[in-house]
Amino acid sequence: MGERHDTTIKLLTKEISQMRKTAFALALAAAAGFGTAQAQDYQMELEAGYSDINPDQGSGDSALDVSFTYYLDRVATSGRPLAEAAFLHHASNVSVDYLTVDDADSDRIGVEGEFWFEQLYLRGGYATADNSGTDTDTISARIGWMLSPNLRIAGGLDRVDEDSPGAEESDNLVVEAKYVTNLGGGTALNLEGSVTFLDDPADDEVFEFAADYYLNPAFSVGAGLSFADENDNFELRTRYFFTPTIAGQVEYFTQNDGDDDAFRLSGIVRF
Repeated sequence: MGERHDTTIKLLTKEISQMRKTAFALALAAAAGFGTAQAQDYQMELEAGYSDINPDQGSGDSALDVSFTYYLDRVATSGRPLAEAAFLHHASNVSVDYLTVDDADSDRIGVEGEFWFEQLYLRGGYATADNSGTDTDTISARIGWMLSPNLRIAGGLDRVDEDSPGAEESDNLVVEAKYVTNLGGGTALNLEGSVTFLDDPADDEVFEFAADYYLNPAFSVGAGLSFADENDNFELRTRYFFTPTIAGQVEYFTQNDGDDDAFRLSGIVRF
């Protein structure tokens, strides 16, 4: 779906995992006859989303999120899936995002920079969250290499500092990869994977995998899976570009072995 999209979802699911929610699976209806939006270059992207969270215990909740990305150069989209254009263009960018969860009284703001220097890839970010009076700061850093124009591997560190009694800083090591391939006939496939080595007494690992199939440059359906110890999480998602610069997306994801879930609707505008 594109990395900015993937970053927004991770921010939201981290908040939801603290609130113990549940629901049933969402069935995606995908029509292969959807039209194909024509290419149009862009330099800025604005995304806003609304999430409905259904609790397993207690009342429901809702969340709002917004993100803005500025690319240092215009992103070329011709001949590429529109959602993957920035990755395939190796488009350096800076971004800011904000998330608020209503009844949980949780807010989060983050900034990030992503840069390509030919084959060298660098990414860094900072986020701060207030969860009902408990502050959590996260600093992330990645360094990677483009093995080919459409295949990137990277590794780095997430340092998490929670301001609560007995909490200590944790340094989580991360290894990740992303690959986008053209399947011909206007179709394409995006594959992503990562392993996070948690800095905790149990030395747990978190495995995450995702795939998106592009029926044409404008329309995709995808799924994601993550698991750690006895906690499996699942995601379904779809995105459609109504025009080259306006898109809508629908996502459904679960946490805590399906005991928590959320349904997210969002819109994207490029200019």
